[in-house]
Amino acid sequence: IDPPRRLAFTWRWDEDPSTEQLVELEFTDHGDRTTTVVLTNSGLPPQETGDYEDGWQKSFDNLEVALRS
Repeated sequence: IDPPRRLAFTWRWDEDPSTEQLVELEFTDHGDRTTTVVLTNSGLPPQETGDYEDGWQKSFDNLEVALRS
C-alpha cells in the first residue's frame, strides 16, 4: 500500500491454491474530482484472461454507478 497512489495484493482461488495472482491498482488524481484507476491482474491462467477482463470491467461499472449515488 502506498496511499494514495497504489494498492497491491495477492490472492488464490480455493480450488487452485498453487496459483497465486497479483492485483495492482494505481490511482492518478486529476484534481477535478476525477481519478484514473489502472488495474493489473497478473498470474492469470492464459485461457481465462478474457473472463477476468469481463469480471473486472463489470466491477468498475458497478463502482461507477455506486459512486454516482
